Amino acid sequence: MGGGNKTSSGGMKVSGSQRYLPLYHTNVDAIVTGPLAEVGVVQVFKNNTADTIEAVYSFPLSQNGAVFSFEFHIDKRIVKGVIKEKEEAKADYEKAKAQGKVASLLEQDKENLFTMSVANIKPGEMIEVHMRYQEKLPY
Repeated sequence: MGGGNKTSSGGMKVSGSQRYLPLYHTNVDAIVTGPLAEVGVVQVFKNNTADTIEAVYSFPLSQNGAVFSFEFHIDKRIVKGVIKEKEEAKADYEKAKAQGKVASLLEQDKENLFTMSVANIKPGEMIEVHMRYQEKLPY
């Protein structure tokens, strides 16, 4: 992914453009147990364009945070994140994208910045991004 496709925190940007998909809903829940917080975030976006698109979703975490679950829901389908070697994951994503399949790639760009690309989102489709992470709190 080239640097030109990155988004600001929590946004879903249409790849290769300056357009963002509209955010329809955000839900956050957290459970704190001693010095550890488990946080869940759900954000809902809609492809309001007339085209099938690739969108890029970026989000920061503190250096004490670690993502342990990531998935997206699109058109009654649930796509769950699977950990793979970086090059294998990129190759699988590009292959599925070229075949017109809905696919996702989650990458850690920096120590505290994650980016998820979602390919082949059809016009009018709603995309729910679900993420869970743990955060070590000052104690």
